[in-house]
Amino acid sequence: MVPCSPGQRDNNYKNFGSMQDFFNISLGSLIADHAEAFVVTDAGGVVLYQNAAAESLFAQPLTEGVPNQWQNIFSPQTYPRFLDSLNLLAEGCVVAEQMYSLRVKEGNRRYLVGNYPFQQVGSVAQIMWYFRPLVEEHTVTDVAMQANRYKTLFDVSIAPQWVLAIEPAYHMMLATGIRCQADLKRRLDSDEPFIEHFRQCITLIEVNQSALKYMGAASSDKVLALASFPDRYLSYCAAAVVAMIEGMKEYRFEVGGEGADGKVYCCNVIAALPETGDLDRGILFTGFDSGKLKEIQRDIEHRERFLSATLTAVPDLLFVYDYHGAKVRFINQLAREHFGVVEADCEHLEDRDSEHYLHFDDHLDRDELVDFLKRLSSGEVVEKEVRLRHISGEWRRYATRTSGIVNHLGRTTYSVTIATDITERQKIKDKLDDQQRNYRLLAENFSDIICTTDTRLRINYISPSVEKTLGFPASEFIDKQRQMAVQFPALALIMRQLADDFFGLVGDEFQPLEEQREYLRLHELEVEHCLGHKVSLELQSSLMWEDDGRLQGLLIICRDITQRLKAEDDRRLSAKVFDNSLQGIYITAADGTISQVNKVFTEITGYSAEEAIGCRPSFLSGSRQAKVSFGRTIAPILQKNGFWQGELDSKRKNGKVFPAQIGVTSVCGKHGEHIGYITSFSDVTESKRSEERIRKLAFYDSLTGLANRSLFQEKLQSRLQLAQQNELLQPLLFIDMDGFKAINDSLGHGAGDLLLSQVGQRLQMSMDERSDAARMGGDEFTVTLGQCDNHDEAVALSKRTAQSLLAILSAPFFVQGKEVFLSASIGVAIYPSDGCDSMTLLQNADAAMYHAKAAGKNNYQYYAGLMNSASLDKLELQNDLHRAVAAGDFELYYQPVVDLSTRRVVSVEALVRWFHPQRGNIRPEVFVPLAEEAGLIVGVGNWVLNEACMQMAEWRREGVALQRIAVNISALQFSEGGLLRHIINALESSGLPSHCLGLEITESLLMEDVSYTLGMLADLKAMDVNVSIDDFGTGYSSMSYLKQFPIDHLKIDRSFIANVLDSEQDKAITTAIIAMAKSFDLSVIAEGVESEQQALYLEELGCDSCQGYLYGKPMSAEDISRLLEDSAPLDRQLQKVIRGE
Repeated sequence: MVPCSPGQRDNNYKNFGSMQDFFNISLGSLIADHAEAFVVTDAGGVVLYQNAAAESLFAQPLTEGVPNQWQNIFSPQTYPRFLDSLNLLAEGCVVAEQMYSLRVKEGNRRYLVGNYPFQQVGSVAQIMWYFRPLVEEHTVTDVAMQANRYKTLFDVSIAPQWVLAIEPAYHMMLATGIRCQADLKRRLDSDEPFIEHFRQCITLIEVNQSALKYMGAASSDKVLALASFPDRYLSYCAAAVVAMIEGMKEYRFEVGGEGADGKVYCCNVIAALPETGDLDRGILFTGFDSGKLKEIQRDIEHRERFLSATLTAVPDLLFVYDYHGAKVRFINQLAREHFGVVEADCEHLEDRDSEHYLHFDDHLDRDELVDFLKRLSSGEVVEKEVRLRHISGEWRRYATRTSGIVNHLGRTTYSVTIATDITERQKIKDKLDDQQRNYRLLAENFSDIICTTDTRLRINYISPSVEKTLGFPASEFIDKQRQMAVQFPALALIMRQLADDFFGLVGDEFQPLEEQREYLRLHELEVEHCLGHKVSLELQSSLMWEDDGRLQGLLIICRDITQRLKAEDDRRLSAKVFDNSLQGIYITAADGTISQVNKVFTEITGYSAEEAIGCRPSFLSGSRQAKVSFGRTIAPILQKNGFWQGELDSKRKNGKVFPAQIGVTSVCGKHGEHIGYITSFSDVTESKRSEERIRKLAFYDSLTGLANRSLFQEKLQSRLQLAQQNELLQPLLFIDMDGFKAINDSLGHGAGDLLLSQVGQRLQMSMDERSDAARMGGDEFTVTLGQCDNHDEAVALSKRTAQSLLAILSAPFFVQGKEVFLSASIGVAIYPSDGCDSMTLLQNADAAMYHAKAAGKNNYQYYAGLMNSASLDKLELQNDLHRAVAAGDFELYYQPVVDLSTRRVVSVEALVRWFHPQRGNIRPEVFVPLAEEAGLIVGVGNWVLNEACMQMAEWRREGVALQRIAVNISALQFSEGGLLRHIINALESSGLPSHCLGLEITESLLMEDVSYTLGMLADLKAMDVNVSIDDFGTGYSSMSYLKQFPIDHLKIDRSFIANVLDSEQDKAITTAIIAMAKSFDLSVIAEGVESEQQALYLEELGCDSCQGYLYGKPMSAEDISRLLEDSAPLDRQLQKVIRGE
């Protein structure tokens, strides 16, 4: 190493001697090849030496021995700060590592610049600078912040601390051959200047205020310069450096001396030694005032002696338990005497010993122990009663209080328990508790309310029975006495009377006269239960005395007498009921003789009380059978159930027999013995007559006098059971009167009722003793014939009867002076071949009747298996139709109507569809007649009207270009009076303008009632609703009427359009219809157009619009919306819909 010329080194290290040698030998070899840049300067900043890293670092290389070079290295902003650091170091101050911006070969970069000043006596001889690149700026900031935090902790620490830079000293020790403490001791003993040489090799970087006090220094400046660093500390610091050479992690020593405040301190010091590769950290010395520790230890020993004396004098058992060692650490004298152990054995008492001294039932299980320790750790004083074995072997009861001693981790390490002997006290308490429990048990199970007061008549006890009696808990009577006085004003009044009586009796001294000591008062009152019902109480009050003769207060006993009073009322009421009952009543004694009768008994039987009492009831029996019934039937039932009710014939005094409804109740005594009977009876003569009238109303038709449906079904069921038992055949005839509806409508319902009455009479007259006729309802009747042995006999009988009935019913009837003719259709079914139960047999007879109607009426038909299948299918479909109407299972489809001149859709016709869940799509020509027949067509039509208006309104909101929507109106819907109202409601609820709605009416419908039709069409015209005549050309319209009808469109029936190109007749009809419509200024719509040729031909004839499969089948609302998305002619639109665009 050649840091500078020999002459310069001699000049710079004048009077430095061995320190210069140390630098050349140790530091030079250490930093020459170091990766970081190192530069050694004198105190004025002149470069004395730089290693290879420094030579290649700076943009403008440094030259050894040349002054004022640093301004080319540091940036203009940081150079003044570097000069300040240099001056401070020259004055002996400590300058911390700082960040600078340096001009290096890569450009301006940030570096951490630190220093190691080397001192000679009193001055700085050399400064070694190191330059450490700063990779990330925030790292420096973090380091600085962390350094500040540690600096703050260091400064405020109460422990004396200082940091010593020892890297030169470490290398000096190695250079001088010191490898262990023995080497150091020999060097210190033989080389006096060595300690001063060591002082020059170390730098005191930091020292806190506590250390200054121990070192006897007034300020940190002198100590940091090692000027005031005590010599006694230097030898220990040198020993710490050697300990590091020896590979130790720390080094301890004790040092004493006089501090800055004049006090003598004794300090234990720990030196934290760095690894040999981390020498730049230095050594942190931390001291502890051992004098204070010794003083604290003496104080603890004094406190322990005081505490031991105190605990020994405690009059209770005392234990200190060590949870870590699982043993007892201390017990006091009284506890030792209790358990019979000597003091020497106390610390040997372990957990297993507790099994001998602590009762088995008082041991804590694992969960209880965890909870116990948790409570102790929280600072809670845990109280518990336990049983401990006395030296005598007796188990004595103790009340314990345990508190815990918690360590720094929050865990209970010790517990202190004080145990107080409560054995005798507990015995007395148990005895008193037993007495009180017995008394309280007696009071609480007493149905009466027991209440006590003090001498001021304040309630201090009331038994729980008060809640059962009055509904309020006992606590409320004690805690809320004022509120209870308001709740029970009657009771409050009694208490005030008792108070006046009480204080008048005992006076202020509470000393009543001797003759008044047996004071007793009785009261009756009525109060209100908390649920609102009344409760009657009997209140008895008496004086209550202490054992020593002092007055204690009042003892009040309240008894609920509600039931007793009610029983008295019931007895009075029973007497009144007995005397005023609407039934006759007599009471028989145990010997069976009558002991009492009421007034009604005399009124019904005619016997007076004197005549009846003492007699047996058998004299009232109206027949021998009634007498026998009591002994054989009634008596056993009374013995078993205690009650019998039934009807028997009774006899009056005048000898007349009457039906009596009788109830007999057996009466038993409190021990269950029989003591008599109570018999009530009433004359049910009128009731029997009423029952017969009611039976006729319930089972017979009031119009014809024949059996009604209910009685028919009951009789038929009985006949079929009998036929099944005897293997017989049962014929059944089902009759429907042909033409009755027309007569009923023309002559009126009154005439119809008279006609049905005559039919019933003829049927009744034609029945023999084996046959029954019944009216099923309307103009339908049944005849049940006598049972037959075989099928031929049944057929022959039913044939004769059917033929006879046809003849009887075809004879003329006379109603309201008019001769009326009817005929009958009769269906015949025979059990069991045509049905094994009444319902099936009746259905099949009905099916045969419909077959007779289909065969031309006025005939009879036998049931055949296949004839019913169509009827059943029709019936099932009709039932499904009912359900579909209720559930709204219909759907509307729409067929476009096209303007032939533009080929654009101008309107749509709404067509109802029924998609059956099992049968699939049901055609309108199938279900519409069914709906008409079942009376459902009006409801379906109104639903279609509402849905069509809603959909049209929605299309208008969406901007779909449609002029109107057309809805078909059925004949029943048109003729029923509510059509206009339904139309108005549909338009209002949907918001659809009336001109957007069109109604389609068949040609034949218009001609049924012309005057009604004209009025209806006029109203529709006034509403601006469009009207079309549908299927025009198929009916029989009069041209004169057609001219009068205010209609807008004619729709040519599809039957004419189908062959319009081929049939001359259809061409002529179509041409005539179009010409006629034009003359009446009506537009024409052709239905069923399926080819472009038909459309062109119709357009030539002057037809305005058309609809048919050419332009689209009926489709859903979504398909119509897609069809009309743009304004293209319909042929192109249809192509889009077909392609799914």
